[in-house]
Amino acid sequence: MKTAIFFSVGVFLMIGMMPAKANENRTTNALATKMANGPESVQAENNFNADFMGATNVNWKRTDNFYEAAFVLNGKPETAFYDLDAKLVSTTQHVDFGAIPVQAQKEISKRYKDYTIGSVIYLDDNKFNESGTVLYGDQFANEDNWFVFLSKNNKTEIVRVDSHGALHAFSSK
Repeated sequence: MKTAIFFSVGVFLMIGMMPAKANENRTTNALATKMANGPESVQAENNFNADFMGATNVNWKRTDNFYEAAFVLNGKPETAFYDLDAKLVSTTQHVDFGAIPVQAQKEISKRYKDYTIGSVIYLDDNKFNESGTVLYGDQFANEDNWFVFLSKNNKTEIVRVDSHGALHAFSSK
């Protein structure tokens, strides 16, 4: 049975605000105390250390449904989401608009020609974990997605681009 992991677009924005300053010699005990107590939090941290060797500036947060590690890897901020069984669900990172499929770039430029293209967030789903990621009621099970932030007249539109390059209205603010 799939476990739904819930998180908001604010989580995506948070990774862009992280400083890229290197974190020195983090220890398992120091990070574990920042996380919720329990054997699964230590296991999530251990799995993270194996998954993201060389990560710096790691900050952990526990929500009702997952463990979230915001970090810097190779000079780029990322966020990793682990389910409560300490298995990697997905990662997010900022990417350039040119990273999305070409047909989606053309369609966005056509449909949103009066909009300014802002941040683009890439959600990389862990295909080896059956947990699905759910954002505002949309489930993204075993599928990578890009979220393109577009603005016009103090209004923000978020367009989801699926792994096939199709556009989906995601959110308006």
